[in-house]
Amino acid sequence: MQTVLAESLGMERDTPKEETEIAELEAQRIEKQKALDAESGSALKSGLVNIFGKGKYAEIERENSRL
Repeated sequence: MQTVLAESLGMERDTPKEETEIAELEAQRIEKQKALDAESGSALKSGLVNIFGKGKYAEIERENSRL
């Protein structure tokens, strides 16, 4: 209805709300996926470092074994 009215008055319409909502959701999804990927990568690095006897958790494990 708004499009018909805008066309009859010679006005321009902006992007339809449906397209804007979809674009916003996709941008949010991409940002959340990047955050999850970064978090997973950090956890993986921490685990590998611990396996090879380095890092803060490996140091705690050595102290626990000593006690």
